[in-house]
Amino acid sequence: VGSLTGALPLLLPESAVRIGDEWTESRDIDLAALGPQFKDVPAIPVEVKYRLEGFTDHAGVRCARISSVQKGDLRDAFNAVLKKKSKDGAAQPEVARLLTTVKGELLFSTEQGRVLKSGGTTSQSFEMTTEARDPKGAVVRFNIRSEMDVNFDQELVK
Repeated sequence: VGSLTGALPLLLPESAVRIGDEWTESRDIDLAALGPQFKDVPAIPVEVKYRLEGFTDHAGVRCARISSVQKGDLRDAFNAVLKKKSKDGAAQPEVARLLTTVKGELLFSTEQGRVLKSGGTTSQSFEMTTEARDPKGAVVRFNIRSEMDVNFDQELVK
């Protein structure tokens, strides 16, 4: 079952589950949507773990409350794009770490068969190194590290 905008798709379990039960989905994320430079980059395998947290009412509709955690390592995909040499022969950056985790919760109407509301946090841990040579031949190495959280939510309104 797709989400409202595709941010948190949902795979329902094949059989009935009880509160506290978990199920897992493995999927590949196609990075081509990030731009033409990613069209030949292999899809990223990710694993999504779901858990039925309980039931609640949302806008008068009974919903299953389902949590999810999705993890992916994007390092190799970004390094494949960065391997293209620059025109001046300069060293290319190398991504040492690019981990993404999406933790979320969604409300799924079993009566309507669709997600009515979802939200969560995307966390990203990034580290990249690059080198540059000054006119006298000295090499300078730059290290960039970043930790970032982005919160999101979406709700079906019509």
